[in-house]
Amino acid sequence: MARQDGLLDPEVTDAVVMDAVGRQRWFWLLLLKSGPIRNQGQAEVDDIQAAHLRHLFTLRKRRQLVLFGPVRDAGALRGIGVLTVATREEAGALMADDPAVRAGRLRADVRPWFTMPGDRLPD
Repeated sequence: MARQDGLLDPEVTDAVVMDAVGRQRWFWLLLLKSGPIRNQGQAEVDDIQAAHLRHLFTLRKRRQLVLFGPVRDAGALRGIGVLTVATREEAGALMADDPAVRAGRLRADVRPWFTMPGDRLPD
């Protein structure tokens, strides 16, 4: 039943919700956090960042990483992403190979995340 404030849509029934939930699957939520080694000089930081972005864009091209980007004003949390690979171990290995993780500037925390395939950000 719709509330007077219009926040509930009467077409979003329990059956609609359960159908959508039944189509969900697990992905891997990537949380990139500040790593223990952040004392590199600016030229080295620039090189690490360029290699880090090439790594992320390579994973994107392979459709192993479908969403990613930096996070501002979040303390140690530097970026997030969504990995589509089959296992946590595979997701962890992909991120362990990230040049910024290898250099210690970032550390990758991979968490299971349940959501609906096909959802996307608006244009």
